[in-house]
Amino acid sequence: MKRLYILGLIMMSLLAAQAQESANFLIDTVYFEFDRYDLPSSSAAELDSMIAQFGTYPSYYIEIFGHTDSIGSDAYNLKLSELRARAVSLYLTENGVDLNRITYEGLGTTKPVASNLSFSGRRKNRRADIAVVFTSEVYSPPVVEQPPQEELPPVEVDPASITDTIYADYNPVPIKVARRNYIISPRGLVVIVPPGSFVTEDDEVMWQMKELYDRSDMLKYNMPTINKNGPLEAAGSFSINATAGGRAVRVQPNANFEVLLPTTRRDKEMALYAGSGGTRGGTRRRGRSRNAPEGGEPGFNAVKTWQEIENEEVLYKGTQKSYSFKVPSIGRYAIARPLYYSQNTERKDKGIDVFVKFKGKRFDRGTTAMITGEVVKTYIPLRKKDLRNYEATKVKFIDTETNMILVAVQYDKDGTPYLIKRDFKVGNLLKKKGKKSKRLPYIKLKAKFRKVDQDRLTELLEELDV
Repeated sequence: MKRLYILGLIMMSLLAAQAQESANFLIDTVYFEFDRYDLPSSSAAELDSMIAQFGTYPSYYIEIFGHTDSIGSDAYNLKLSELRARAVSLYLTENGVDLNRITYEGLGTTKPVASNLSFSGRRKNRRADIAVVFTSEVYSPPVVEQPPQEELPPVEVDPASITDTIYADYNPVPIKVARRNYIISPRGLVVIVPPGSFVTEDDEVMWQMKELYDRSDMLKYNMPTINKNGPLEAAGSFSINATAGGRAVRVQPNANFEVLLPTTRRDKEMALYAGSGGTRGGTRRRGRSRNAPEGGEPGFNAVKTWQEIENEEVLYKGTQKSYSFKVPSIGRYAIARPLYYSQNTERKDKGIDVFVKFKGKRFDRGTTAMITGEVVKTYIPLRKKDLRNYEATKVKFIDTETNMILVAVQYDKDGTPYLIKRDFKVGNLLKKKGKKSKRLPYIKLKAKFRKVDQDRLTELLEELDV
């Protein structure tokens, strides 16, 4: 946390606070991790030092402004910036600062201090600014006269009429079974759980949500977007889960959880898909879990294929910038559409084959290998043939003018990552089949793994989100 003394902001704070001649001013900044609003532990000592200075003056006023980088929707970033400002306010009040001295506000992406086109610039913009005005004016907490309290008989309230609003991270949180629960995840996913949704005798169940939207997260967690008919374009995917006593709980028939999935684009062709099959992660995430934040990780178990839920309507709510729909049970879901909607291809397209040869140091461990659209958000997995050769066959709906990116990540036994990231245009590499050949048109790629550290890996993958 850096301490700055800025004349312009001093004058603005002076006018806003109507301070006396003996006023002094202090400005501090707290920086946050990507997509997080929990206060970093490294900031506690600096904030404690600031609080210790408050006793020097009889009065002070505090303004806190939260900010974000440009990744994500404006609505989501505005909420995230407010949560960052609120986290600083909570820390101050928990350590003895009178709440009446504090105001806080989220400004979203409107006040960057550095360019959002670079990793380092975005890191500087993920912050909360704290402006403190010290004055000689004696502060007196407001006195509120309390009217005489009249004892009233207790009123029985139906638990089903109570709505609990819960801001959850990616760890399990308890929810009341008998109440309506309005649960909000860190990236803005909302799930509304009706009262009595679970088959259990417990009063509470442990609820957990995960969500993936960004290209970097889809690649980190090896999340493909394909179904039996070919590749899909994804607006986002998520998982919901509920347990009691460490075991999964069943959902009541026709319970139906209402979901709002945040988005910055409207597309009438989007549909609801359920995920099936897949793996539980394993060594592909070696080197990441040891550094996982306290709030858990956003990713969830990858799926093998997505299956459309044809009888569920997906609506777009413009005022909330979200897709609205219902899901019948816990599980893994995605909002997506077939790739041919945005490509110059037809539904009867037979596809192409993609063959990749990996060069450089190789480790016989779980390797994430995918090809993804440079613009369209589709993620096509590459299957392993042997230690160095991977393939994706019968890949449909890929136009020759489409720009794609090959991304592969692997880890050595110490958790050090190795990365391949190569851009290519389909038409430049596509080889046509012969007139008498039954073979599909195909692409052959060669790419070399290079060693990177974990921070550099994160930076290179986050560049895909810009």
